[in-house]
Amino acid sequence: CGAQDVSVLDVAEAIKKVRRLGQSALPEAYQAIDKAAKRGVIKKNTAARKKSRLTRSIFKESKPQSPPGRQ
Repeated sequence: CGAQDVSVLDVAEAIKKVRRLGQSALPEAYQAIDKAAKRGVIKKNTAARKKSRLTRSIFKESKPQSPPGRQ
């Protein structure tokens, strides 16, 4: 276990931080999710799904409209 290790808990903490702080913490969460996928902690499609759902939830909370690109 080194400083470069990443776990599912790291991803979960990043997601919680985004839900608490909002859009400003989104890049950090993306980084944690991508790092976990790169190292094989989670699968690539799982990472994409988590990022998509996280982004949708942030835009849903901030505006009653759909996310950009949707009509």
